[in-house]
Amino acid sequence: MIHSYQLSQTVKKVATSEPSQQQKPDHTIEVTGIPDDLLKLLDERVRQAGIDRTEYILKLLQRDLLSTPPQSHRDARPDADMTLAELLLPVHQQVKESGITEEELDDLFEEIREEVWQELQQKSGAL
Repeated sequence: MIHSYQLSQTVKKVATSEPSQQQKPDHTIEVTGIPDDLLKLLDERVRQAGIDRTEYILKLLQRDLLSTPPQSHRDARPDADMTLAELLLPVHQQVKESGITEEELDDLFEEIREEVWQELQQKSGAL
């Protein structure tokens, strides 16, 4: 199932020392096409943080956009605090989108493992 989530920041009036009041802007971002596994990871992190989704996502945006300059995907390094599920999420999504079965994927990995093993055997025999 694909999910959609709307992130809203409500208008809040902030009291100042002046008689007039300032208003924070009200902006909304809608994200569609969120896969079940990603939503489950998000909800788990939200639960662990003890805050609601909107607040958690705002913190993610702030941390990502305000902390460091962007890296290209080629130079990106996994964060030390990423879970195995988070690291493997792109792989799981690609496999799911490819339509390959688990059995076909197992066969592919076994075939590649065997090829690597054969190459290593040939190299060690040449020494």
